[in-house]
Amino acid sequence: MFGMDTSGSSTGRARVQMSLRQMTVGALALSLTLPAAAGERVAKCFEEASARFGHANPKVLRALAEQESSGMCTRRHPVNAGGTYDIGCMGINSSWLPKLQRQFGITEQDLYDPCTNVHVGAWIHAKNVRQYGDNWRAIGAFNARSEHKRVAYAWKINSQLNALR
Repeated sequence: MFGMDTSGSSTGRARVQMSLRQMTVGALALSLTLPAAAGERVAKCFEEASARFGHANPKVLRALAEQESSGMCTRRHPVNAGGTYDIGCMGINSSWLPKLQRQFGITEQDLYDPCTNVHVGAWIHAKNVRQYGDNWRAIGAFNARSEHKRVAYAWKINSQLNALR
């Protein structure tokens, strides 16, 4: 996962954890020292995440972020009906937190970093593409488990993609 050692070894997890933590610290330092450049940095994160995961088209990632948060990358969203909540610009659901912590050492606090959040969102989307194919079903699965909700969400992303043109 995350384009690195997928063997599950502690060495591989340590490299992923270190890489993501370095990225987080670097992005935070950049946003604190160069506020005007922070938006450009986040925009670059979509391109980097797309390249890292291959199946994650940067335009689709941007459309997902726009749908999930209207581009508000550093906030926690209100609690969902099921008691979970979404985090950051990609709307990473809190139900992912145990897996992210266990596999990659990523905490909720890490997800408030826009670049980390975008990379995690790209990882989730790439996982869906591997499961469903590179299609609207995979896009819908970013937000929904049931088929009818996936279809409705995919239509929302289609609208976001059209707005980004």
